Amino acid sequence: MTARVVVVAAGSHIFRAAHAPAIVELGLNVVGLYDSARERVESVGSEFGWPVVETLEELLALDADLAVICAPHPAHVDLALRCIAAGRAILVEKPLAARLGEIDAIVEAVATTGVTVAVVQQHRTRAEVREARRLVAAGHLGRIHHAVVVASYPKRSNYYSDTPWRGTWQGEGGGVLLNQGLHDIDMLLHILGSPRRVIAVMRTRVHPVEAEDTSDVLLEWQDGATASIHVTSAAPLDETRIEVFGSRGSLRISARGLESREFPEDFDVFAATSGGHFDAFPVGEWRLIVPHAGGTHRDVYTDLLAALEGESEPAATASDARAAVEVIAAASLSSLRGAPVGLPLDAAAQDAFVDERILAAIRSDRPTASTPGARTVTRSPALEQTPLNNLRDLGGIPVSGGVIAAGRVFRSDDVSTIPSDEAQALFDRGIRTILDLRSAAEAGHTGRGPLGSYDIAYHPVPIVRGIADHEEFVAHLRDGTGTADVVGEYYATTLVAEAETIGRGIRRIAEARAGVLFHCAAGKDRTGVFAAALLAELGASRDDIAADYARSAEAVPRIMARVSAAIGHLLGESNTYFLAASKGSGPVSALLGAEAAAMKTMIDIVEERHGGIPAVLRGAGFDDATRDLLRRRLVTRRE
Repeated sequence: MTARVVVVAAGSHIFRAAHAPAIVELGLNVVGLYDSARERVESVGSEFGWPVVETLEELLALDADLAVICAPHPAHVDLALRCIAAGRAILVEKPLAARLGEIDAIVEAVATTGVTVAVVQQHRTRAEVREARRLVAAGHLGRIHHAVVVASYPKRSNYYSDTPWRGTWQGEGGGVLLNQGLHDIDMLLHILGSPRRVIAVMRTRVHPVEAEDTSDVLLEWQDGATASIHVTSAAPLDETRIEVFGSRGSLRISARGLESREFPEDFDVFAATSGGHFDAFPVGEWRLIVPHAGGTHRDVYTDLLAALEGESEPAATASDARAAVEVIAAASLSSLRGAPVGLPLDAAAQDAFVDERILAAIRSDRPTASTPGARTVTRSPALEQTPLNNLRDLGGIPVSGGVIAAGRVFRSDDVSTIPSDEAQALFDRGIRTILDLRSAAEAGHTGRGPLGSYDIAYHPVPIVRGIADHEEFVAHLRDGTGTADVVGEYYATTLVAEAETIGRGIRRIAEARAGVLFHCAAGKDRTGVFAAALLAELGASRDDIAADYARSAEAVPRIMARVSAAIGHLLGESNTYFLAASKGSGPVSALLGAEAAAMKTMIDIVEERHGGIPAVLRGAGFDDATRDLLRRRLVTRRE
């Protein structure tokens, strides 16, 4: 089969170093490359003589059999769902995702469409791994007693510092266990199946990272078999290996291949037979039975091409890829809780855990992936608790096919400093999901407040790019030049720059099972842009979107006072103008107000330059299927 191939993130190192040589060796026909890093992808295209396209839409419109995704894994779910919607079979780099909910979304799309999705877990194609799996399944080792995984990936610390997202919860979703140890855990589970319980101790011993650089994990299977796993990037150990011990023999997988040690009799029989108290059990000698072979990207492509011809399933499907990620997620939870974690693991619980780790990192002295080099935030001794001033239910706004149902989605100003009785009131209104649109610095300063003690899912959705340059912002405030047109321009820039993040947040709303509240600090600017995107996807008119935005105007003095009290020290000189607006001294600049004209300007700019808000979101990966789900969840017929 001479497959036609398109590549997403073709400028990445992994594509150039591993995928491209395999594609050349197999003689596949690359019909298009795409990467947002234009210079890098053009370099790859020039080197291999492959065409480069301008946009992801253009790439997916090409006639192709296979889409290869080499982007960082936080982008995998959006890219995979778009490729599936385009009917393309997919090969995606590992890990498929760090969050189980994202993997489940891909698995569900595969089940619905029948599209083939394979994951680059190439060690499954090693000859020694395949033979080990066959021998265990055939009962060659008898009753499995224990397995051992020792994996060392010693790194210099600048491996992490030179690439700030590595080893962070927000950028990578984990540490050495997810990045390097995933292959070793995947091989073990491929051979023995999934365990029922996980116990772990995970530590950061050497490297300056948020997540772990050393992990010790104990697995237990339903039949009582166990495994101990040690994975580290913080020390050089002996050879990386997997050993499996059974009652009739043992297996060892290493760089040499597969070694076997056969026992002359089953130990269970030996144990049950009377004899001398100190009789030695003859264990035999290790011997190499399968030399190392396979495990390359070329082997992955060969395997996938056979699957596309209908000969077999891929070595690692999307469903297969979930197992190792689930064990790694359970290990992280176990280490944090200091207790065993049972499997299967609830995806929502893992999702909440990752979000909590992101917030914990934000509050620490370490920089996060979203704020490289960030300084430690100086916190106020105590944050004043103040009631919300800009909370409203979007229910009743006219949209395509009806109106937004009441109680489904809310917008507001910052909910982290509200009194406890107001937190209870939000919970009583059915809010079970919070989308925080603030920056890492803002969220780190205030934390989650009283809502943190409620059973409410919290998702950071930081909208930070495209916001006005601070000095320019202050100059507009000082000179009185911040007109509605200027505000609209800022909003349009923000919406386009943060389209992927906004789309991810709207997807959270579509997938939620109860009320969702989204907020920034004032509930006006970032919240206004996010609300406009949400309403546009639902088919609201320009006038209705602007009218919803303008409802914040009446609360501007109270909003500005509240924002200044909470994060005034983060605002610099602009806090002077926030305080002035809060006291009603002088006219309120359009930058601090909420004029309908500003939102209409944003909508018109996006329409003229980009084809409209839905078009911008489609270009960033938000698909029609999610829009339809959103409409089913939020829209009700007019009464």
